[in-house]
Amino acid sequence: MLTHRFLLTLGSNDTSEDHISKSCEALRRLPGMRDLLFSTPRRSLPISFGLSDALFTDVVVLGATTLVKEEFSQVLKSLEHKAGRTAEQRRLHPEIIPIDIDLILWEGQVLKPQDLERPYLITGLQELGISDWRSLVRE
Repeated sequence: MLTHRFLLTLGSNDTSEDHISKSCEALRRLPGMRDLLFSTPRRSLPISFGLSDALFTDVVVLGATTLVKEEFSQVLKSLEHKAGRTAEQRRLHPEIIPIDIDLILWEGQVLKPQDLERPYLITGLQELGISDWRSLVRE
């Protein structure tokens, strides 16, 4: 069965240990997930956020899935929604991030280039044995 390699980041600034833990477990239980690697959760200052100075907890995830990109993206949005990150929550409390799941790389394509230089992502990748994110990018 065809699998697609990906790089995700998970971040939270609201009961973050709980939201991060539950989101990681939900990813592990998803059908079609393969070879998942999770970095250690790290606390970091908000970057380009401006709405709150609450510390974030961030995790880097490498893995593969049998889902196609559109299905996978929908599943990630569903996980955010289940954690309380809804349109209404964003409107009423934009400073609170229960969980933010960003698809950074998909099959060697960079989807969020601004995130690739963030310290938590670089450190998380190094922990997972990737010294430079460029080694994950398709030429």
